[in-house]
Amino acid sequence: MVTVPALLSSNVARNPMRLGHSCVAKFVCFAYNSGATRGMSGSGHRPPQVAVIGGGIAGAVCSHFLARRGAHVDVFDMGRQQPGGRASSRTPGGGGGGGPDVFQFDYGCQYFQTRSPAMKQLLAEWLAAGVVAEWRPRVGVYDVARGALRSREELSPSEAAALAEGGLPPLPCPSSGPLYAGSPSMGALVAHLLRPEEGGAAEGAAEGAAEGAEGRPPPSPHQQQQQQQQQQGGEEAEGGGGGGIHLRLNTRVIGARWSNDRWQLTWQQAQRGRGGGAAAAAGGTAGGEGAAGGGGGGWYDALVLTDNQVVRPGAPGHIVFQDAGPALEALATRLTQLTRRPQFALMMGWTGAGAEAGAGAGAGAAGSAGRALPPRLPCDAMHVLGGNAVQWIAVDSSKPGRSRADGGQCWLALTRPDFAARLLAADAAAADAAGAGSSSPLPAGPEYRARRAAEIWTALQEELRHIPGLAALPPPAFLSAHRWSSCFTANPLGRPFESDDGSGGGGSGGRWAACGDFCTGPGLEPAAASGALAARAVADMLGLPERAPAAVNGGAAGGVGECGGAAPMSASDWSGAF
Repeated sequence: MVTVPALLSSNVARNPMRLGHSCVAKFVCFAYNSGATRGMSGSGHRPPQVAVIGGGIAGAVCSHFLARRGAHVDVFDMGRQQPGGRASSRTPGGGGGGGPDVFQFDYGCQYFQTRSPAMKQLLAEWLAAGVVAEWRPRVGVYDVARGALRSREELSPSEAAALAEGGLPPLPCPSSGPLYAGSPSMGALVAHLLRPEEGGAAEGAAEGAAEGAEGRPPPSPHQQQQQQQQQQGGEEAEGGGGGGIHLRLNTRVIGARWSNDRWQLTWQQAQRGRGGGAAAAAGGTAGGEGAAGGGGGGWYDALVLTDNQVVRPGAPGHIVFQDAGPALEALATRLTQLTRRPQFALMMGWTGAGAEAGAGAGAGAAGSAGRALPPRLPCDAMHVLGGNAVQWIAVDSSKPGRSRADGGQCWLALTRPDFAARLLAADAAAADAAGAGSSSPLPAGPEYRARRAAEIWTALQEELRHIPGLAALPPPAFLSAHRWSSCFTANPLGRPFESDDGSGGGGSGGRWAACGDFCTGPGLEPAAASGALAARAVADMLGLPERAPAAVNGGAAGGVGECGGAAPMSASDWSGAF
């Protein structure tokens, strides 16, 4: 098991060039060390244990609010070095101690906006913590058919709708409000959300979750609370303290069984493999259950699902459920009917005139000798209209706090879903030919990423060749691709979240919630709202108090940006988020 402080401290130690991350790591480590010895609530009972599957925005927000309500949360994420899902960032070339070949990319979520009152409250907290900043890009639309740049206002309704078909959030324009990005990366925002709360649970809380993993589970805190209420004549048991967050990176939950009023989970940690198999978690492998290539199991009072792949056999995140109940079975059926839009992200990095000659940036480097000056887009972010391959290009180094001293450039391009689908169809054919079956995707190792990156790079050059100054793009010093096989949902569920409290009787199943942008559509705010509302539902199932302890994150309850020190906001507070 990897805690967030250990993860960030290790990443900073290995890569001091990640400007700003050291400050985040120091803050997280302080919060962890100040709270790690406090542990349990004032009632003397172990806090409820909640398992959150997925450390993307929905999972991170849900975990954050559950911890504020006093739950102990284990976050399971298949990320190799950091959580975040599509809110992750990548910093290739940093393993050697920094230098001109260090690049940074937000290779999923590009920006976000706020509309609902609740999201604006969260934004205030994030701005105060320094983990987001306003991004004021020059945004344009490149019309491939005309070979010309156009403004958002020039587009017809059908053209604007065509841009939205790619699964991106609405096209930003001056009237839509400010854009925000993570600072110094989107990954910093997720790390902020998943930091242990002050007054959070100690390592022993995680041991309590795994206690009794064989055979009959120990009495759950929920059961203890019910017993105490019965003994005290129905008086409500004291709650609130003892919440905390623990992160299990590089870990895939493979089984979930509802038994004796609790969830029994089993999981595996992927081994480091040649050719791009999942690597060990950053900062070294944790001992015991978290050992690389090992497995583990534990008991939880509630389960939160934030990944729609959990019900898809053959998918990397597939979970086998047992005795989960008809409500979860019905949700699984609905999730299998969702249409998923794949996407590839192309990461391109150029060093500037001030860069020193040196080693390349790892497997994706084009080499340092004879580098050309970096190209310049005519704007900071650009939608591509009518292209065959690419729908969005952003200069990642134009985001706040990311400009390079050497004048280099970091570009991020997102492919069209139909182009990505053709690449995945080729993957499926190759897997079939290799006898692996089309349901098992090809390993996304260095060779695979380099091959796909070269294909997308060629297509990108073709589409941009009519832009002045970009007819012949110089080869980047770093070039790589990331595969999002199930990136967006074309037909979301239509509800902010789904849940069941297991109170129906007759084998109704366990306490669970499902949240994420597959519920209502793409975008950081819908995902955050979904996670917050799911957290409220789960906390209510567990009988947790409405308000967090008096001090949260080192400040008084009700302080600026702390959402009043309270639980997730109500559904009415999130109006406008979807």
